[in-house]
Amino acid sequence: GTVTAMGYAVMKRFVLTFRPFEFFLCYHREAAQCMARLLKLHLSEHKLATRKVFLDSDDLLDLPGLVSNIQEKTDIVVVIMTSQTFMRPWCLGEIATAHRNVGVVKLVPVATADARMPNEDFIADLAQVVPGVMSLAQHGLAVDGMQRALRWLVGLPRLKLQEPITNALMDCLCAQLFGARKALADGETTVEQPTGSTRTSWRAAGIEDVIVASSTSAEAASVGCILEKLLVP
Repeated sequence: GTVTAMGYAVMKRFVLTFRPFEFFLCYHREAAQCMARLLKLHLSEHKLATRKVFLDSDDLLDLPGLVSNIQEKTDIVVVIMTSQTFMRPWCLGEIATAHRNVGVVKLVPVATADARMPNEDFIADLAQVVPGVMSLAQHGLAVDGMQRALRWLVGLPRLKLQEPITNALMDCLCAQLFGARKALADGETTVEQPTGSTRTSWRAAGIEDVIVASSTSAEAASVGCILEKLLVP
């Protein structure tokens, strides 16, 4: 009886505290959808991965569910920062949810080449400059909470991607993100292309099929990297 009761209590505690998503990817779909998909592939295949990676196109059943997925089911929210990330109401809502669950949920900002950090003028005028942001109040996400969250985010340690996007760069980013479970260095840490990597003539390497993607477009480069991961054994 006593042993059974203790076992039930331990199991109940585990079920209530278990978080199925090791990472939650927050991003602006028009600017970083392919990059988010690529990052999920790398995180999911990493040797330290033990749980799932939340990507809305795979895991979201309804928009209000974003809040519960972060506060109840996620360890680390990764914000892929592009030029328009902070103009998307639900990106702000996801950041605000991570902020109000700080201590349980971590947030790691990842800056791309065109990332724009929110300044105080933008934060103060949030209700006027972000279309549709007021509508999130019905989901318990008030503008003042988003403003506090953005001021918090600006002061967090962050990662800066040294583009172009490559699979090798994503591997380096994943190493930093898994390390973030403990701590990141203060300020901005640049995630660099691995040293010693060189370009080889594909003809000299005996390669017959070539994936052509623009290295100046993060999304195009991400598509090329996804194809490489899916097609190369």
